[in-house]
Amino acid sequence: MRKLLLIFIPLLFISCESKDSYALNTTDPYYLKLEKECNGSSCCRASLQGMFATHSKLADENSTCPTGYQSMMMKCITTYVWCLKDKK
Repeated sequence: MRKLLLIFIPLLFISCESKDSYALNTTDPYYLKLEKECNGSSCCRASLQGMFATHSKLADENSTCPTGYQSMMMKCITTYVWCLKDKK
C-alpha cells in the first residue's frame, strides 16, 4: 500500500472586511512609505500586512530574493513581493 505524504504550506489569511483592517500598527518609516505607495489598494495593503507581520522586506525589482529566503506574494494584481527567511 502506498503511503500518502502530505505537505502543509502555511498560508497567510488576512481579513478583507474594510480598508482599516489593513492599518499597520507601526511608526517604521519603511513600512509607512510602502503603505502610502499602495494608494488605497486593498490587495497592496494586504500584502504589506503580510510583509509587516513577518518582519520581511521587499524582493528586488526582478522579484527575486537572496539565498536563504523565498519570495512571497498575494494572488492579486497589486501585491508586493517580499522575501521571507527560510525555516531551517
